[in-house]
Amino acid sequence: MDHSIVSGATTAYSHRLTPGAEQFLMTLKSDGFPGWAYLTIEQARAMLGPVAPLAGEPERVSRVEDTHVPGNPEIPVRLYIPESLRPDLPMPVIVYFHGGGWVCGDYAYIDTPVRALANRSGCAVVSVNYRLAPEFKYPAALDDAYAALIWASQQGQRFGWDGSKLAVAGDSVGGGLAAAVALRSRDESGPAIAFQLLVYPVLDHDYSNESYRQFGSSWGILTRTDMIWFHSHYVSHPDQLDLPYVSPARWAHLEGLPEALVLVPEADPLRDEALLYVERLSAAGVRARSVVYPRVIHGFWQFGALMAEAHTAIDEAAASLRSCFSIPSSRASTGS
Repeated sequence: MDHSIVSGATTAYSHRLTPGAEQFLMTLKSDGFPGWAYLTIEQARAMLGPVAPLAGEPERVSRVEDTHVPGNPEIPVRLYIPESLRPDLPMPVIVYFHGGGWVCGDYAYIDTPVRALANRSGCAVVSVNYRLAPEFKYPAALDDAYAALIWASQQGQRFGWDGSKLAVAGDSVGGGLAAAVALRSRDESGPAIAFQLLVYPVLDHDYSNESYRQFGSSWGILTRTDMIWFHSHYVSHPDQLDLPYVSPARWAHLEGLPEALVLVPEADPLRDEALLYVERLSAAGVRARSVVYPRVIHGFWQFGALMAEAHTAIDEAAASLRSCFSIPSSRASTGS
Protein backbone atom coordinates (compact mmCIF):
# COMPACT_ATOMS: atom_id res chain seq x y z
CA MET A 1 0.00 0.00 0.00
CA ASP A 2 1.28 3.46 -0.91
CA HIS A 3 -0.36 6.79 -0.07
CA SER A 4 1.19 9.76 -1.91
CA ILE A 5 0.58 13.45 -1.27
CA VAL A 6 0.80 16.05 -4.04
CA SER A 7 1.60 19.58 -2.87
CA GLY A 8 -0.89 22.45 -3.28
CA ALA A 9 -1.39 26.11 -2.35
CA THR A 10 -3.47 27.80 0.32
CA THR A 11 -5.76 30.80 0.01
CA ALA A 12 -6.96 33.67 2.16
CA TYR A 13 -10.50 32.26 1.96
CA SER A 14 -9.58 28.89 3.47
CA HIS A 15 -6.40 27.05 4.27
CA ARG A 16 -8.17 23.97 2.87
CA LEU A 17 -8.56 25.37 -0.66
CA THR A 18 -6.38 26.10 -3.65
CA PRO A 19 -7.17 29.34 -5.50
CA GLY A 20 -8.94 27.39 -8.25
CA ALA A 21 -11.08 25.47 -5.79
CA GLU A 22 -11.87 28.69 -3.93
CA GLN A 23 -12.93 30.39 -7.15
CA PHE A 24 -15.20 27.52 -8.09
CA LEU A 25 -16.94 27.31 -4.72
CA MET A 26 -17.39 31.07 -4.42
CA THR A 27 -18.96 31.16 -7.88
CA LEU A 28 -21.20 28.24 -6.99
CA LYS A 29 -22.33 30.04 -3.84
CA SER A 30 -22.92 33.34 -5.61
CA ASP A 31 -25.02 31.54 -8.23
CA GLY A 32 -27.30 30.30 -5.46
CA PHE A 33 -26.59 26.57 -5.78
CA PRO A 34 -28.57 25.04 -2.87
CA GLY A 35 -26.99 21.57 -2.94
CA TRP A 36 -27.89 18.54 -5.03
CA ALA A 37 -30.43 17.26 -2.53
CA TYR A 38 -32.56 20.40 -2.94
CA LEU A 39 -32.90 20.06 -6.71
CA THR A 40 -35.35 18.06 -8.78
CA ILE A 41 -33.92 15.33 -10.98
CA GLU A 42 -34.41 17.56 -14.01
CA GLN A 43 -32.67 20.50 -12.33
CA ALA A 44 -29.75 18.33 -11.24
CA ARG A 45 -29.25 17.03 -14.78
CA ALA A 46 -29.42 20.54 -16.20
CA MET A 47 -26.67 21.67 -13.79
CA LEU A 48 -23.98 19.69 -15.59
CA GLY A 49 -24.28 21.52 -18.90
CA PRO A 50 -22.84 24.85 -17.66
CA VAL A 51 -20.18 23.02 -15.63
CA ALA A 52 -18.77 20.92 -18.49
CA PRO A 53 -16.71 23.78 -20.06
CA LEU A 54 -14.73 24.06 -16.81
CA ALA A 55 -12.84 21.00 -17.99
CA GLY A 56 -10.96 23.24 -20.43
CA GLU A 57 -10.20 22.88 -24.12
CA PRO A 58 -10.70 19.30 -25.32
CA GLU A 59 -7.66 17.65 -26.86
CA ARG A 60 -7.80 16.24 -30.34
CA VAL A 61 -7.87 12.45 -30.50
CA SER A 62 -6.96 10.45 -33.59
CA ARG A 63 -10.43 8.88 -33.80
CA VAL A 64 -13.67 9.39 -31.89
CA GLU A 65 -16.79 7.36 -32.66
CA ASP A 66 -20.22 6.95 -31.07
CA THR A 67 -21.70 3.48 -31.24
CA HIS A 68 -23.80 1.07 -29.17
CA VAL A 69 -23.23 -2.08 -27.17
CA PRO A 70 -25.93 -4.52 -28.37
CA GLY A 71 -28.54 -5.40 -25.79
CA ASN A 72 -32.04 -4.77 -24.58
CA PRO A 73 -31.77 -1.86 -24.30
CA GLU A 74 -28.70 -0.95 -26.33
CA ILE A 75 -26.01 0.90 -24.39
CA PRO A 76 -24.55 4.05 -26.01
CA VAL A 77 -20.76 4.24 -25.85
CA ARG A 78 -18.19 6.70 -27.18
CA LEU A 79 -14.90 5.31 -28.45
CA TYR A 80 -11.60 7.18 -28.29
CA ILE A 81 -8.75 5.72 -30.35
CA PRO A 82 -5.55 7.72 -29.79
CA GLU A 83 -2.38 7.66 -31.82
CA SER A 84 -0.66 4.40 -30.92
CA LEU A 85 2.37 4.66 -28.64
CA ARG A 86 3.31 1.09 -29.53
CA PRO A 87 2.67 0.76 -33.30
CA ASP A 88 3.96 -2.81 -33.18
CA LEU A 89 1.14 -3.92 -30.86
CA PRO A 90 -2.63 -3.33 -30.54
CA MET A 91 -3.31 -0.83 -27.76
CA PRO A 92 -4.97 -1.70 -24.43
CA VAL A 93 -8.52 -0.54 -23.77
CA ILE A 94 -10.04 1.30 -20.80
CA VAL A 95 -13.76 0.99 -20.08
CA TYR A 96 -14.73 4.31 -18.46
CA PHE A 97 -17.79 5.19 -16.34
CA HIS A 98 -18.76 8.83 -15.75
CA GLY A 99 -19.81 10.38 -12.46
CA GLY A 100 -23.03 12.19 -11.60
CA GLY A 101 -24.49 10.42 -8.60
CA TRP A 102 -26.02 7.64 -10.76
CA VAL A 103 -28.62 10.32 -11.58
CA CYS A 104 -26.81 12.75 -13.91
CA GLY A 105 -24.14 12.83 -16.57
CA ASP A 106 -23.16 11.09 -19.77
CA TYR A 107 -20.10 10.54 -21.94
CA ALA A 108 -20.38 14.07 -23.35
CA TYR A 109 -20.00 15.59 -19.88
CA ILE A 110 -16.74 13.72 -19.18
CA ASP A 111 -15.42 14.05 -22.75
CA THR A 112 -12.48 16.39 -22.07
CA PRO A 113 -10.77 14.38 -19.29
CA VAL A 114 -11.33 11.14 -21.19
CA ARG A 115 -9.71 12.56 -24.34
CA ALA A 116 -6.66 13.56 -22.33
CA LEU A 117 -6.51 10.16 -20.63
CA ALA A 118 -6.63 8.36 -23.99
CA ASN A 119 -3.90 10.50 -25.53
CA ARG A 120 -1.55 10.40 -22.56
CA SER A 121 -2.00 6.72 -21.72
CA GLY A 122 -1.87 5.39 -25.27
CA CYS A 123 -4.98 3.32 -24.50
CA ALA A 124 -8.28 3.22 -26.33
CA VAL A 125 -11.24 4.27 -24.16
CA VAL A 126 -14.82 3.02 -24.23
CA SER A 127 -16.87 5.66 -22.37
CA VAL A 128 -20.23 4.26 -21.29
CA ASN A 129 -23.69 5.88 -21.05
CA TYR A 130 -25.14 3.49 -18.48
CA ARG A 131 -28.79 3.82 -17.49
CA LEU A 132 -29.52 6.46 -14.86
CA ALA A 133 -31.54 6.42 -11.65
CA PRO A 134 -34.19 6.90 -10.44
CA GLU A 135 -35.81 5.70 -13.67
CA PHE A 136 -33.47 2.70 -13.62
CA LYS A 137 -32.36 1.66 -10.15
CA TYR A 138 -29.63 -0.77 -9.08
CA PRO A 139 -28.49 -3.02 -10.71
CA ALA A 140 -29.26 -1.36 -14.07
CA ALA A 141 -26.13 0.83 -14.13
CA LEU A 142 -23.93 -2.08 -13.02
CA ASP A 143 -25.46 -4.41 -15.60
CA ASP A 144 -24.76 -1.88 -18.36
CA ALA A 145 -21.23 -1.29 -17.11
CA TYR A 146 -20.48 -5.02 -17.00
CA ALA A 147 -22.02 -5.58 -20.45
CA ALA A 148 -19.77 -2.83 -21.83
CA LEU A 149 -16.72 -4.52 -20.30
CA ILE A 150 -17.58 -7.83 -21.94
CA TRP A 151 -18.22 -6.07 -25.27
CA ALA A 152 -14.90 -4.22 -25.11
CA SER A 153 -13.09 -7.48 -24.44
CA GLN A 154 -14.56 -8.94 -27.63
CA GLN A 155 -14.26 -6.04 -30.09
CA GLY A 156 -10.51 -5.60 -30.38
CA GLN A 157 -10.19 -6.84 -33.96
CA ARG A 158 -13.02 -4.57 -35.09
CA PHE A 159 -11.69 -1.37 -33.52
CA GLY A 160 -7.95 -1.92 -33.26
CA TRP A 161 -7.38 -2.56 -29.56
CA ASP A 162 -6.31 -5.63 -27.62
CA GLY A 163 -9.37 -6.90 -25.77
CA SER A 164 -7.18 -9.02 -23.50
CA LYS A 165 -5.50 -5.89 -22.10
CA LEU A 166 -8.33 -4.37 -20.11
CA ALA A 167 -8.65 -1.60 -17.56
CA VAL A 168 -11.70 -0.11 -15.88
CA ALA A 169 -11.91 3.51 -14.76
CA GLY A 170 -14.35 6.09 -13.52
CA ASP A 171 -14.90 9.19 -11.42
CA SER A 172 -17.17 9.51 -8.39
CA VAL A 173 -20.02 6.98 -8.74
CA GLY A 174 -18.29 5.93 -11.97
CA GLY A 175 -15.28 4.99 -9.86
CA GLY A 176 -17.60 2.94 -7.67
CA LEU A 177 -18.98 1.24 -10.77
CA ALA A 178 -15.45 0.49 -11.95
CA ALA A 179 -14.66 -1.15 -8.60
CA ALA A 180 -17.93 -3.10 -8.72
CA VAL A 181 -17.28 -4.26 -12.28
CA ALA A 182 -13.83 -5.51 -11.22
CA LEU A 183 -15.45 -7.45 -8.37
CA ARG A 184 -18.20 -8.87 -10.57
CA SER A 185 -15.80 -9.91 -13.32
CA ARG A 186 -13.69 -11.75 -10.74
CA ASP A 187 -16.74 -13.38 -9.15
CA GLU A 188 -18.30 -14.47 -12.45
CA SER A 189 -15.03 -15.50 -14.15
CA GLY A 190 -15.50 -12.68 -16.63
CA PRO A 191 -12.86 -10.85 -18.65
CA ALA A 192 -9.51 -10.48 -16.89
CA ILE A 193 -8.97 -6.85 -15.85
CA ALA A 194 -5.39 -5.69 -15.39
CA PHE A 195 -5.95 -2.28 -13.82
CA GLN A 196 -8.61 -0.20 -12.08
CA LEU A 197 -8.43 3.60 -11.96
CA LEU A 198 -10.75 5.01 -9.30
CA VAL A 199 -11.09 8.80 -9.14
CA TYR A 200 -12.71 9.97 -5.86
CA PRO A 201 -14.90 6.86 -6.00
CA VAL A 202 -18.15 6.22 -4.10
CA LEU A 203 -17.42 2.96 -2.28
CA ASP A 204 -19.42 3.06 0.97
CA HIS A 205 -22.19 4.82 2.89
CA ASP A 206 -20.47 5.64 6.17
CA TYR A 207 -21.65 9.22 6.60
CA SER A 208 -19.94 9.55 10.01
CA ASN A 209 -16.28 9.00 9.13
CA GLU A 210 -13.69 11.74 9.57
CA SER A 211 -13.84 13.16 6.02
CA TYR A 212 -17.64 13.33 6.19
CA ARG A 213 -17.34 15.13 9.53
CA GLN A 214 -14.82 17.58 8.05
CA PHE A 215 -16.38 18.25 4.66
CA GLY A 216 -19.86 16.75 4.63
CA SER A 217 -21.94 19.40 6.37
CA SER A 218 -22.45 22.56 4.32
CA TRP A 219 -18.97 22.80 2.85
CA GLY A 220 -17.96 22.18 -0.75
CA ILE A 221 -19.65 20.72 -3.81
CA LEU A 222 -20.88 17.51 -2.15
CA THR A 223 -22.41 17.05 1.30
CA ARG A 224 -23.65 14.20 3.47
CA THR A 225 -27.22 15.21 2.62
CA ASP A 226 -26.40 15.10 -1.09
CA MET A 227 -24.91 11.60 -0.86
CA ILE A 228 -27.94 10.32 1.06
CA TRP A 229 -30.11 11.79 -1.74
CA PHE A 230 -28.04 10.14 -4.46
CA HIS A 231 -27.99 6.79 -2.66
CA SER A 232 -31.77 6.92 -2.14
CA HIS A 233 -32.31 7.30 -5.86
CA TYR A 234 -29.87 4.53 -6.79
CA VAL A 235 -31.23 1.69 -4.64
CA SER A 236 -34.76 0.43 -4.12
CA HIS A 237 -34.28 -0.26 -0.40
CA PRO A 238 -31.69 1.01 2.12
CA ASP A 239 -30.54 -2.56 2.83
CA GLN A 240 -29.12 -2.68 -0.70
CA LEU A 241 -26.49 -0.13 0.30
CA ASP A 242 -24.65 -2.95 2.07
CA LEU A 243 -24.38 -5.07 -1.07
CA PRO A 244 -20.76 -5.55 -2.23
CA TYR A 245 -21.44 -4.20 -5.72
CA VAL A 246 -23.02 -1.05 -4.22
CA SER A 247 -20.49 -0.50 -1.41
CA PRO A 248 -17.32 -2.41 -2.37
CA ALA A 249 -15.46 -1.10 0.70
CA ARG A 250 -17.75 -3.27 2.85
CA TRP A 251 -16.95 -6.50 1.03
CA ALA A 252 -14.86 -8.98 3.00
CA HIS A 253 -13.29 -10.72 0.01
CA LEU A 254 -11.06 -8.45 -2.08
CA GLU A 255 -8.44 -11.01 -3.06
CA GLY A 256 -7.59 -11.46 -6.73
CA LEU A 257 -8.65 -8.00 -7.87
CA PRO A 258 -6.69 -5.95 -10.41
CA GLU A 259 -4.02 -3.42 -9.53
CA ALA A 260 -5.61 -0.17 -8.35
CA LEU A 261 -4.76 3.52 -8.46
CA VAL A 262 -7.10 5.68 -6.37
CA LEU A 263 -6.98 9.47 -6.80
CA VAL A 264 -8.69 11.59 -4.15
CA PRO A 265 -8.95 15.26 -3.22
CA GLU A 266 -8.25 16.09 0.40
CA ALA A 267 -11.35 18.29 0.83
CA ASP A 268 -13.91 15.64 -0.10
CA PRO A 269 -16.32 13.73 2.15
CA LEU A 270 -15.54 10.63 0.06
CA ARG A 271 -11.81 10.80 0.84
CA ASP A 272 -11.68 8.36 3.75
CA GLU A 273 -13.74 5.59 2.18
CA ALA A 274 -11.41 5.67 -0.82
CA LEU A 275 -8.30 5.50 1.38
CA LEU A 276 -9.85 2.70 3.42
CA TYR A 277 -10.46 0.74 0.22
CA VAL A 278 -6.79 1.06 -0.73
CA GLU A 279 -5.81 -0.26 2.70
CA ARG A 280 -8.23 -3.18 2.41
CA LEU A 281 -7.06 -4.03 -1.10
CA SER A 282 -3.46 -4.01 0.07
CA ALA A 283 -4.31 -6.23 3.04
CA ALA A 284 -5.89 -8.67 0.57
CA GLY A 285 -2.66 -8.84 -1.42
CA VAL A 286 -3.74 -6.51 -4.21
CA ARG A 287 -1.26 -3.96 -5.50
CA ALA A 288 -2.96 -0.66 -4.62
CA ARG A 289 -1.86 2.95 -4.37
CA SER A 290 -3.59 6.23 -3.56
CA VAL A 291 -2.66 9.82 -4.32
CA VAL A 292 -4.23 12.60 -2.21
CA TYR A 293 -4.40 16.09 -3.72
CA PRO A 294 -4.40 18.67 -0.90
CA ARG A 295 -6.86 21.55 -0.82
CA VAL A 296 -8.86 20.49 -3.84
CA ILE A 297 -12.46 19.34 -3.93
CA HIS A 298 -14.69 16.59 -5.24
CA GLY A 299 -15.03 16.92 -9.01
CA PHE A 300 -11.57 18.42 -9.62
CA TRP A 301 -10.81 15.83 -12.35
CA GLN A 302 -13.43 17.68 -14.44
CA PHE A 303 -12.24 21.22 -13.62
CA GLY A 304 -9.00 21.48 -15.59
CA ALA A 305 -9.66 25.08 -16.64
CA LEU A 306 -9.57 26.12 -12.97
CA MET A 307 -7.43 23.54 -11.23
CA ALA A 308 -3.99 22.46 -12.41
CA GLU A 309 -4.37 19.38 -10.21
CA ALA A 310 -6.76 17.95 -12.80
CA HIS A 311 -3.94 17.78 -15.35
CA THR A 312 -1.53 16.40 -12.76
CA ALA A 313 -4.03 13.68 -11.86
CA ILE A 314 -4.63 12.69 -15.49
CA ASP A 315 -0.86 12.53 -16.03
CA GLU A 316 -0.53 10.35 -12.90
CA ALA A 317 -3.27 8.02 -14.12
CA ALA A 318 -1.82 7.82 -17.64
CA ALA A 319 1.67 7.04 -16.35
CA SER A 320 0.32 4.21 -14.18
CA LEU A 321 -1.63 2.76 -17.09
CA ARG A 322 1.42 2.94 -19.36
CA SER A 323 3.48 1.20 -16.68
CA CYS A 324 0.87 -1.53 -16.24
CA PHE A 325 0.71 -2.22 -19.98
CA SER A 326 4.41 -1.52 -20.77
CA ILE A 327 3.66 1.43 -23.04
CA PRO A 328 6.39 4.05 -23.66
CA SER A 329 5.96 7.71 -22.75
CA SER A 330 3.13 9.48 -24.55
CA ARG A 331 3.47 12.03 -27.29
CA ALA A 332 1.08 14.63 -28.70
CA SER A 333 -1.81 13.17 -30.68
CA THR A 334 -3.46 14.73 -33.70
CA GLY A 335 -6.81 13.84 -35.17
CA SER A 336 -10.50 14.64 -35.00
